Amino acid sequence: MTSGQSEQQRDPLDRPRHPANRQPIAFIDEFGMAALKVPLDNHGRNHAIVGPRAYQRVLDSGLTGMWFTNSNGHGRRYVRTAAPGSRSTLTLIARVIMDAGPGEVIRYANGDSLDLRVMNLLSRRGKAKRRDSQIKVSRGNASAS
Repeated sequence: MTSGQSEQQRDPLDRPRHPANRQPIAFIDEFGMAALKVPLDNHGRNHAIVGPRAYQRVLDSGLTGMWFTNSNGHGRRYVRTAAPGSRSTLTLIARVIMDAGPGEVIRYANGDSLDLRVMNLLSRRGKAKRRDSQIKVSRGNASAS
């Protein structure tokens, strides 16, 4: 290691393996729209896709940009983040983007739960198997895109 490098472990692409470096990566999607790839791990190998305004909406709600996936136990992965001040309360990012309340479920039009672009998220009335009752986001925040 050179004298100027930190002591943290580095990956083969010479990016620090540290959560603070999970910055979204801007790109133009297949529809010619601005989008962000949000890292879901410390290695930068897994990403969620989201529109810039929707990403800002999540941040404005008080949630962090530290997103990750976890399984529902049946092979589906969902993008979540920890609620402010709690490491154990998890919030589904798709519900925040869609401002989903009790009795609303979110479906993914293309079946990809890592694609959080608004055009892929469908909000439906219905009973979810398990609701994210801990959403502490006020309804009516900035509009998502």
